[in-house]
Amino acid sequence: MHVLRILPLSVLCGWAIALAETPANTTSGTADTNRAVIVELTDGSRLFGTPSLQALPFSNALGVLTIPLAQVAHVDGTFSQTNLVAMINGDRLSGTPTWETMRLNTIFGTVSIGRSNILQLSVLTGKGNLPASLRDGLLLHYIFDTHDSGTIPDNSGQHCAGSYYDADWGTSLGMGGLLVCNGANTRVEFSAETFPTGTAPRTLAAWVCQDTVTGGRFYVFGYGGNPRGSEFRLALNEFTPGQFSLETGAGGWHADISLKPRCWYHLAIAYDGGRTPRFYVNGNEVAIAGTWTSPLIRTLAEGGALGMRRNQEGGGYLKGQIAEVAAWQRALRSEEFRTLYQLRPSADYANGVTN
Repeated sequence: MHVLRILPLSVLCGWAIALAETPANTTSGTADTNRAVIVELTDGSRLFGTPSLQALPFSNALGVLTIPLAQVAHVDGTFSQTNLVAMINGDRLSGTPTWETMRLNTIFGTVSIGRSNILQLSVLTGKGNLPASLRDGLLLHYIFDTHDSGTIPDNSGQHCAGSYYDADWGTSLGMGGLLVCNGANTRVEFSAETFPTGTAPRTLAAWVCQDTVTGGRFYVFGYGGNPRGSEFRLALNEFTPGQFSLETGAGGWHADISLKPRCWYHLAIAYDGGRTPRFYVNGNEVAIAGTWTSPLIRTLAEGGALGMRRNQEGGGYLKGQIAEVAAWQRALRSEEFRTLYQLRPSADYANGVTN
């Protein structure tokens, strides 16, 4: 039986500022139901909800710009002054808002917020949306918003659907759909026959939150076979609690970071054919801390899995949640990892945990 669990957003701090709406220059229109937002207020409060607008009007040296909400990642700066608008395609625009209040549909009902009381606005991406640049070389993309008859659909367009076993499902205000792994037998298996082999370039990325870092090694996402050097898997707690590693089969690399339990992280590894793998955590590259047993990369196109190690070794079942995974047949650039991280701007709020 598969149970849908609603995971709480317990860091909501209150919503003291709900101002009377100003008739002139008020944002209006049909709510964009695919674009929920996190609104940080100047008094330290935070609200999650769906705004009754489809675009943000700003004024700058180019004139009055109407920026579609679907293209915005986040807006920084007190809204009574000049703001910096970060777009999901990497553009950054400076401007001053030309609206006075925002209506926000929340669990408390509809509230109106004066723009001078907004410190930051972050936009959750629509389901499965990736900028065009990040679809280049995409091999697999699971977002866990739907699942039917034992199958996870693939949003990459490459027809790499997965089969799930003993899975539970959840949702989070920050992360969207979740695969909930029980640490015993939850897994998703997929065909890796089109994935890079040998020393060909590739990237793996996943949002993950582990319940504990002391329960032995966990395998998050990867593929490969049994001979030495034939695997390519994101691994956690390989030898010590909190480790983030690349398991290549009887060897691998460790990142110079210690992960905490019950915290969401965006973890990624890029390999550019013959070079040392690069590790990224929350959009930033982290150094290599060390290796074990002279690691090799000569990957085989088999054994694709989430939440466990799918080869003769087996095991390594993850106890925690996975929110989104993706794989590419190229090594992503540093700025692309930052964009990937920013596509989930409210990750720090998921389950009431901040990194």
